[in-house]
Amino acid sequence: MDKKTNTWLFRWREKAKGRVIRRSVTIGTKEQFPSKGAARKSPAAEQMRLKINHTQELPKELLFGAVIERYKREEMPRRFSTRHSYKAYIDNHILPKWQDVEINKLTPETIQMWLNAKTRKDNGQPLSGKTKAHIRALMQILFDRAMFWGYLPIARNPMELVKIKGGTRRSSRPNVLSPEQLELLLDHIHEDHVRLIVVTAICLGLRFSEVLALKWMDIDWDALTIYVRRAIVLGRVDETKTEYSEAPAPLDPALMEALLDWCRKTEFSQNEDWIFASPYSAGENPYFQTTVRKKVFAAAKRAGIAHMLRGEPTKILRHSYRSWLGTTNAPVAVIKDLMRHADIRTTFNEYGNGLPAPMREANSKVVRMVLR
Repeated sequence: MDKKTNTWLFRWREKAKGRVIRRSVTIGTKEQFPSKGAARKSPAAEQMRLKINHTQELPKELLFGAVIERYKREEMPRRFSTRHSYKAYIDNHILPKWQDVEINKLTPETIQMWLNAKTRKDNGQPLSGKTKAHIRALMQILFDRAMFWGYLPIARNPMELVKIKGGTRRSSRPNVLSPEQLELLLDHIHEDHVRLIVVTAICLGLRFSEVLALKWMDIDWDALTIYVRRAIVLGRVDETKTEYSEAPAPLDPALMEALLDWCRKTEFSQNEDWIFASPYSAGENPYFQTTVRKKVFAAAKRAGIAHMLRGEPTKILRHSYRSWLGTTNAPVAVIKDLMRHADIRTTFNEYGNGLPAPMREANSKVVRMVLR
């Protein structure tokens, strides 16, 4: 321990240029690890021991926390929103339970019992099946990397034996707005930009993260097409959710007129400008997603339909778009392509391809419902 800083140090010697050099790294503070034994068993110490002795026999007491720390440092997804979700699952669920457990003592049975009993911290309610399935999938990745790094023998991933009931099912069916409810919602939105964001989202089936990331250069006015090239999450510009989310969307003339009208009103109308640039940042950034969601929900309260938009309004609008497409008698492949899904099973549990002409016709029918 370094008594001056009251921190634990991991010290070792290594040979360099014919002489022995002493090295050290900080493991943590006295508050984090009250005893020397606790500091020696910490994930950071285990990771350093593995790194230094990588050519020697692996330690018998390799902690799962060491695998997690290396994964967080080297393997986290590049896309911000995915990385943000993974970090939440790790910090809130996986680390608190398993960081001090030896990796070879984690069995499928104990993990499944733990997942079955998992509850939410805020209200004590059981976690949804889908959330448990996400945690299971992430732990499967961690075990895969542990085998890849040589921390475990290469064998069947133990998480394949863990089964989650209801992992592929929603805990409740998503709400869908009727055209009349949408009109009521739009009437109670006070801000012009928020109203147009909602209209654009439901006319194209886009997520708020994609609508707010649109720039004027993404619109081909002559070809009546909008190109979805990026998303913005928590103020960070990122890739779209999948490569299929980048599929161009047909721009109906009625929606085009609404966007042109906004282009004439806004002070940020250059090609490189955000369509929904925020004046609070002098146009450097679009309006913040969380603020838009709050304003939409406040309008829903005023309209008396707040119960319909509980949770994530952008998902409700997207589900509504999907439902309205179903009333147009469009081919299932066209609806799948308009939803920009990678697999038609996500939309209809079938497979097929859509053609540009029927896609545009089906989309225009939904736009007519919105901009009546």
